[in-house]
Amino acid sequence: MSSVDRVNDPRVGYLVSRAEGKILDVGCVGGDLRLHYARPLSSLHQRIKQIHQDAIGLDINIDGLKRMKQTDPKSSLICADACYFPFKDELFDTVVAGEIIEHIDNVGFFLDEIYRVLKRGGILLGDTPNAWDLKCIIDLLRGKRETITQGTTHVHVFDKYSLELALLQHGFQAKIVYTQIENRQHIWKLVKVLEKKVYPTTSHWLSFMATKISRQRAKTLLSDWMQKIS
Repeated sequence: MSSVDRVNDPRVGYLVSRAEGKILDVGCVGGDLRLHYARPLSSLHQRIKQIHQDAIGLDINIDGLKRMKQTDPKSSLICADACYFPFKDELFDTVVAGEIIEHIDNVGFFLDEIYRVLKRGGILLGDTPNAWDLKCIIDLLRGKRETITQGTTHVHVFDKYSLELALLQHGFQAKIVYTQIENRQHIWKLVKVLEKKVYPTTSHWLSFMATKISRQRAKTLLSDWMQKIS
């Protein structure tokens, strides 16, 4: 079961504690694999709804949405593509995108749609696996996997640098933090200690809070970015 289902998951806490105002939760079901393996759906939307009862959930997974509706008949759920939102411009204060950006074919379309529906100064909250995850690196060295994305449905891999740059290119100034997840196996508990004390940039997860800024401001920051690396 994905650790996002655990009540005390720090990633869920990070997103829920920062969501405010009118909220859109994109990818609220939590993935097709949950249905395939008869696992519980993502707890993220449920946690958001506990605090923000009028939050809207959006997902293309109609079967998952039906299950969510059966559990909470009063929930506001919409079946739609994550790159084509059926909403007018500047409607939401917060868009939550937990565990989704790595699954999106066209990340640019996705971020542009979020930019469109967010109010001026609105917040995009999300998380994604870290390309420099120490556990994955160890698995690669041990020959347990061939690539970072093996065994997943991820089509993109981000590190802090590439994620920040992608967000800025589409009008978001981001604060990105390294987030750890729990693992019951003793060897990975040791890895967690190494991540926390010695290699914090190799934590399993990247969580981010990105503020919508003007396109002109984003262009200026991108220019500054290019000058620093040239």
